[in-house]
Amino acid sequence: MILDNYKIYKSDIIIKDPKSAKQDCLNADSLWESFVKNEKNTDQTWSYQNYNIFSLTSGSFFFYELYKEICECFRDFSKHKGPAWMSAWLNSHSKDEVLDWHFHDEEYHGYVVIDKHFSDNPIKTRTVFHNYEIQNELGNIYMGKGGFDHKVEVLQPYDGVRHTLAFNIFTFNGDTEKTERLMKEKILIEVKDFYR
Repeated sequence: MILDNYKIYKSDIIIKDPKSAKQDCLNADSLWESFVKNEKNTDQTWSYQNYNIFSLTSGSFFFYELYKEICECFRDFSKHKGPAWMSAWLNSHSKDEVLDWHFHDEEYHGYVVIDKHFSDNPIKTRTVFHNYEIQNELGNIYMGKGGFDHKVEVLQPYDGVRHTLAFNIFTFNGDTEKTERLMKEKILIEVKDFYR
């Protein structure tokens, strides 16, 4: 059943103060430019294997609270109680740069809609999967199983950049070879269980 593949949660930290969330994303853009961007890493999205947004923004209360929310959503959705690791990155896209068809082969994939506006021009997009679509509303945390093709569609042109935070999560199932390979390929952080 399609609904078993995903669940939509809401981010309290984003909904309570979307302007501060936007500013924290702009600060994260600057951090990425200073510490990650180079001739090989020219795009925040496509350099996702070379940084982790939560490590890059350590010290940010907003990103710390968002990290905790994502961990809680993952534990609720997956019911997994054992070790899990997350790669996470920031997508900063103009209306012409949103992602076309792609997929994530990790066990779990998700994204967070951080802002719906830039100035007075609202950002209206949706994420389209082959069998369903998600209206991207402010504060949505999409948590789903990995491996499903999807793309973003702009429903109304907008100014500036649209920020979403995307993440992949994999769990430890005893396959130490896979775990070691993924640890070498990506900058991962542990998915904590804050509420156990």
